[in-house]
Amino acid sequence: MDRFERPRSVYQRMPQLLRFLLRHLAFGVSVGVAFASLVVLTNTAGLNDLLSADEHPYVAIFMLNVMCALTFGSLAMGIGVMTLPWGEICDMRERKDDDDKSGE
Repeated sequence: MDRFERPRSVYQRMPQLLRFLLRHLAFGVSVGVAFASLVVLTNTAGLNDLLSADEHPYVAIFMLNVMCALTFGSLAMGIGVMTLPWGEICDMRERKDDDDKSGE
């Protein structure tokens, strides 16, 4: 590291493909939690009534949020992977890694 170079965060030190997947995962999880909250708040299929009559509604709400977050997060990561360029080379390496080929 040069003397005047800013230290890179943990996120910036991750490989680019991992950052790509984490961005998609974060988006999917947030959409999943929003979807679960919307289902409960709009009382879809009487779910809010069932939860309010339950003795421990927080367990059911937690499980609903986690399962929706898992489902939507996996879906977003899958969409991200499936939409990567197929016909051309998809080089997800950092720019500095290209300099390593100079010995070839």
